[in-house]
Amino acid sequence: MLILDNNDHMIKFMKKMLNKKFDMKDLGVVDVILEIQISRTSNGLILSQSHYIKKLFYKFLKVITI
Repeated sequence: MLILDNNDHMIKFMKKMLNKKFDMKDLGVVDVILEIQISRTSNGLILSQSHYIKKLFYKFLKVITI
């Protein structure tokens, strides 16, 4: 589960509430999820799949050169 909010207090509250009902582990700040790279800026979040496209490209390139 990914919890997003611009209010850190609300995130902590939500995690505390969910932790009472479910066995959870906090994995920290997300970097990549479902092949989507997430970057935080002062203006918000940037979602990118460029690393995934590069991975597919190199995989495809290996198939062609064999």
